Amino acid sequence: MKISSINRKISTLKNFFKFLQTEKIIEKIDFQEFESLSNLKKIPKAISKQQMEQIFMNLYNSKQTNKELYILVLKLIYLSGLRISEALNLKWSDINHQDNSIYIYGKGSKERKVYIIKDFLELLKNLGKKKPTCICVK
Repeated sequence: MKISSINRKISTLKNFFKFLQTEKIIEKIDFQEFESLSNLKKIPKAISKQQMEQIFMNLYNSKQTNKELYILVLKLIYLSGLRISEALNLKWSDINHQDNSIYIYGKGSKERKVYIIKDFLELLKNLGKKKPTCICVK
């Protein structure tokens, strides 16, 4: 069993025993016996800058018809840390040129603000002149 599964079972037991204790079905329980296991989460490995540059170079040298748009979306994801779905669902109204930020509507309908370098926002602005409705690739 994974550590997270074991910890979930320990938590369930602790809460059940707390319920039994409040209902005076059992006497005092020593909850020190129910310690959760340490859950060391592995941090995802990021690709190196050289690998990212190679990806951009391969995409730039490809014969894709929309390669400039794909490069721009990939740079947006790379520079801002957006999820793919967040980047593809951006609207022009989400971009704030005054403070170089983008409003993101992400996972779980949570909103956040991501700051981006001014040069990249200029590239987005130029794209907007060509494709006025949305940033999406869909």
